[in-house]
Amino acid sequence: MDGVKQFLEITQSNNEQIAAYYLELSAGDVQKAIGIFFEDNISADMIDDHDSKFTQISVLEWNIQGLLEDFLNVRTQAIVGIIKLHRPTVVMLQEVVLETYHYLKSVLRPNYKSFSPTELSGMCGHYFTAIFVNTEILTPTKARVVPFPSSMQARQILVVEAKCKDRDVVLLTSHLESTREGAAERKRQLMTLFNSMKHIGPDRTVIFGGDTNLRDAEYNSVVSKSEFDVNLVNDVWVMLGSPQNCRYSWDLTENDNQIKDGKARLRFERLYARVEKESNRRVYKPRSMKFVGTDRLDCGKFPSDHWGILAHFGVD
Repeated sequence: MDGVKQFLEITQSNNEQIAAYYLELSAGDVQKAIGIFFEDNISADMIDDHDSKFTQISVLEWNIQGLLEDFLNVRTQAIVGIIKLHRPTVVMLQEVVLETYHYLKSVLRPNYKSFSPTELSGMCGHYFTAIFVNTEILTPTKARVVPFPSSMQARQILVVEAKCKDRDVVLLTSHLESTREGAAERKRQLMTLFNSMKHIGPDRTVIFGGDTNLRDAEYNSVVSKSEFDVNLVNDVWVMLGSPQNCRYSWDLTENDNQIKDGKARLRFERLYARVEKESNRRVYKPRSMKFVGTDRLDCGKFPSDHWGILAHFGVD
């Protein structure tokens, strides 16, 4: 019996879309998919295809290495293919260049609405961040840029607010200061990010995804400060049990796009979620995450020198 049929039989559902979603969420493990389904407390008999769109959202976070000119068009087309395959609710990108951004906008329209610092404020350099929102599920209501005044690399936070039926969702992305020499500035930026997430209004789902360039020691030095509330803004990877198969998103032992025979393995891509233990409204909480973009293309390159992270969130 295939996974979908087994899922439908045990859950007594006739909704194949729901079955496919939970099987993808659990990497094809039927028993795990069924367990998550029942944890979500969803009545399979009562959910139709329209309503099911709004009980889960997914976020694709990815530095797409737009600064590497080698096979840029081919690599970007591969990224578009991955987006169209998984149809994430939100796409958060870093190291986007204008050529890539215009192409992404053209091929993802009309399903996705795009936002970038370039369009909102002109605050960008040769490369920048972008957020694409699937408007079939989320309705964007506002967007803004939060600057990092002391950045030497024109870095900032891109913020998009949206509605998902009766739920408020706030999405943030950033590309924190690069290189080891940028450590002090990077830590300042991380604190600014956490404060921004903290001060967003209550009863909202708040999700950040970005290329943080963080080393673990830098993160620990920030969260150890007395003014940081470690219980409010949580690392999604840690919330999901620190899965080792999606730890190192910048892994030079596996990915040679930028550096040949490298040894470094770092968790640069990170997702953070604000968790409010006492809330009057149901918010989205992380369910799973996995890497994407790990297959080498025919041109000999990977889509990026970073692996992308696809994370799923569900309503309690």
